[in-house]
Amino acid sequence: RKGNRIYLFVFLVMLFSIPAGFALAGFGISPSQIIEDNLVPGAKLERIIYLVQGNAEGDTHISVSIDDSPAKSWITLDPGYDFIIPKGVQQFPLKISINVPKDAKLDIYKVFVRPAIVPPRESSGEFGVTIAVSARIDLTLKVGNNLYYAFRIRNIDYPIIKETESPKAVITVENLGNVPAGPDLASFDLLDS
Repeated sequence: RKGNRIYLFVFLVMLFSIPAGFALAGFGISPSQIIEDNLVPGAKLERIIYLVQGNAEGDTHISVSIDDSPAKSWITLDPGYDFIIPKGVQQFPLKISINVPKDAKLDIYKVFVRPAIVPPRESSGEFGVTIAVSARIDLTLKVGNNLYYAFRIRNIDYPIIKETESPKAVITVENLGNVPAGPDLASFDLLDS
């Protein structure tokens, strides 16, 4: 009986001494869905999804797939479908561009975009568990015939103004509609404190 305990102890020590191949934790996306209710045939839009990882100690290889859907061909990704998130980067922007064809049928389209971490190749002779982590971005695209004109001022930045230069402002505008939209003109008042 005592001998059995020794064998069990030796077995457990050996089991937990085997090096683990790879483990990932804390991978996600934000936001996890894109809902566009006001698309028209020929509309173009861009949205940014952030790939968020908890462990940024090394480069992370990402592969993105898109499930079969009639709207799959409308979507392009920047930086592409296979890329590396550099070491030290915890939030990586993935730009999703949607180009609705001019001959698109009026309908509601569902598309699933799946970014996944590609585990590194194990060197021969190692044992362990490899965990492949992925996420899903849900796109709901409603193509209709309603024109929707709207935009939002995302940021106003004032570069450093030198005494001999004219003041400048950089305005970032996000088009929320399904037709080209933005301010026609802008003005600002410069007050001397």
